[in-house]
Amino acid sequence: MKYLNVIFIILIATVVLLLPALYNGYPYIYSDTGTYIYSGFEGKVPIDRPLTYGLFVRHSSLASSLWFTVFAQALLASSLIWLMIDAIFKSVRCKTRVYIISIVMLSLFSSLTWFTTFIMADHFSALAYLLLFLLMYIPVRNKIIFLASSLTYLFFTSMHLTNAPGHLFILIVLVICKLLIPAFKHFFSWNQIRIGYFVVLLNFVFTPTIHWLFSGEFVTTKAGHLFITARNVENGSLKAYLDDNCENKAYRLCNYKDSLPQAGSDFLWKSESPLYRLGGWEKNAEEYKAINTNILLTPKYLQLFFSYYCQTILYQLILHKVGCEFIPFGKETPPGWEIANHFKEEENAFLAARQCQGKLDAPFNILNMVYLIFGILSFIIIIYLLITGKSRPLSSAFAFCTLLYYFGNMLVVSIASAGSRYNTRIEWLLLFSAILIITETASYRNKTAKAG
Repeated sequence: MKYLNVIFIILIATVVLLLPALYNGYPYIYSDTGTYIYSGFEGKVPIDRPLTYGLFVRHSSLASSLWFTVFAQALLASSLIWLMIDAIFKSVRCKTRVYIISIVMLSLFSSLTWFTTFIMADHFSALAYLLLFLLMYIPVRNKIIFLASSLTYLFFTSMHLTNAPGHLFILIVLVICKLLIPAFKHFFSWNQIRIGYFVVLLNFVFTPTIHWLFSGEFVTTKAGHLFITARNVENGSLKAYLDDNCENKAYRLCNYKDSLPQAGSDFLWKSESPLYRLGGWEKNAEEYKAINTNILLTPKYLQLFFSYYCQTILYQLILHKVGCEFIPFGKETPPGWEIANHFKEEENAFLAARQCQGKLDAPFNILNMVYLIFGILSFIIIIYLLITGKSRPLSSAFAFCTLLYYFGNMLVVSIASAGSRYNTRIEWLLLFSAILIITETASYRNKTAKAG
């Protein structure tokens, strides 16, 4: 009966997380959604991203409805939130109470529900982190369960190229803290850190292996150099480098050095960009790589790169926006084509959705302000309780690792992108951490007071 109650409450939470999609009339989509659907159904590795989220869309949708996909995403999120709470609290009543508080607050005051109902890989950045923490800090004696959990973690993490480096950042800082800060010597065990390194480093083999199985090429991505080139377009280092070197080096890109776009996204996606005039994404890779290497090894150009990188970090820190990607996508767009090809029976529902009709009336300006306020409050609460030592070990460890992941993610994504959604996709973890650290501390104090 106890397990049936848990299943029931998780299913209720799953429905709550789906409310934005129900309001829209269809899951939220983006231009990249078309790539994910195509790659998953055709089994073709995209040049600019991993295949795994496409496979998830293909199989979670049962090749019939994207509603099944967002239901799966909501179920995974509600289940992992429960598992995290279950690991911290012993009383079933306490677990249930904290779970309800968490779901309600995360639904009202964070970005969780929007990314849950978004057909994009971003949702799994937070879920992969939760799984990593559970693998590290919750002992699993059953080897089969540990193996299954590890494979699930690897699959989740592989869905976006920024996930594994962000997780590696957490572990590097944990080692430094354990070696240099006495207070951390008993906070994290070396065995926990070893488990973390084991599963995180496997990511750098797992994704290429999946790609090798489908394409015969053992690569994580074939377009990483182009995202760096686009960054160099945006920060001005590419123009400066070409101005200084085109007289002596016969780069094909020299023919377009005076017509480079200002935005890196325009370089990557606009058909009139030099990238496409020179043959597209699969051409001139060695030239782009050589230019990028020279820029990063030359102080004059590296200064431009680093200065803009710091500006992007600040941008990621202060600008959290949900809704920017929810622009109308009609029938003659990449997601429209793929929905027509693979979800034909849903095409009318897709076209009738508020997003597609341009009638999405959600007050995103107000919502984003609310999310920012609660994010800042969560950050302050976490820092205060960690510094004063008034929090309990497990929730403190989770909150500390969440802060590391938040900043690590920001450092990683700022190398190649300035999109506001990249930190927004995980900001709900800050609020969740604050809820856990407050409730575990309060629960412990109540028990201590009663015992006294």
